[in-house]
Amino acid sequence: MEVARKRVWKRLLASLWVILPLVVGVVASAAMVVTGSGAVVAAAAFAMCSGAIAYRLAFGFDKITELAANDSTVAQHELEVAQLDKLQDQLRADRDFRTKDILAAARQLRSEFQELASSPEMKQRANEIGKQLDHLFWTAIKQLEYSLKLFHQADRLVDGQRNHVLQERESVILELQSSVDRMRQATTHFRQWLNSEQGLDLKPLQNELDASMRVAKRTEERMRELELGHNHNEFLNHNGFLKD
Repeated sequence: MEVARKRVWKRLLASLWVILPLVVGVVASAAMVVTGSGAVVAAAAFAMCSGAIAYRLAFGFDKITELAANDSTVAQHELEVAQLDKLQDQLRADRDFRTKDILAAARQLRSEFQELASSPEMKQRANEIGKQLDHLFWTAIKQLEYSLKLFHQADRLVDGQRNHVLQERESVILELQSSVDRMRQATTHFRQWLNSEQGLDLKPLQNELDASMRVAKRTEERMRELELGHNHNEFLNHNGFLKD
């Protein structure tokens, strides 16, 4: 919110209708200091500047706010892309094509849904569905990051404990594949709904997403428990199971 507010004021003050009278006022004020005259010009310029700011506030503030919000959205998108590209590079370390395929599929499905729901008349109707799909997407990203952590952790363990961690990682990947399948089904259902000119009922899709959200929340709780209460690395290090 603070960043967006700064963007609004930056755009407002950068306006030519604000800068020009301000420059005139500064020049006139300098002339007044040097020559002892120009007070009327300086006052007029100050009034012009104040009027320009007031005009922009009265008639252009909504547009400036919209432009600033768009800037913020673009910046957020670029940040997300950089984060996901970094994860894609990191996943090369696990030498498991499944994790890279899962990430690529999840990104493609998310983009596909956003494109399908991008029209103004669809944004409101698809808003809640979009939020749920986004939640599923970011839960999948957390799981991918967790699977990578387990992979690196397994590399440091002796055989018995290593197998245990790899089994945990395998269960995470299977959950991820199911999650991506649910995203795919939801996107397909939404596309069918659009192609039918909204003749199909969206209730089944909503029910599917509600069920997927419950699964995603249980997954998040499970990951939190493993991170906070059953951290493999801390436990195994404390008990001497790590490789020398």
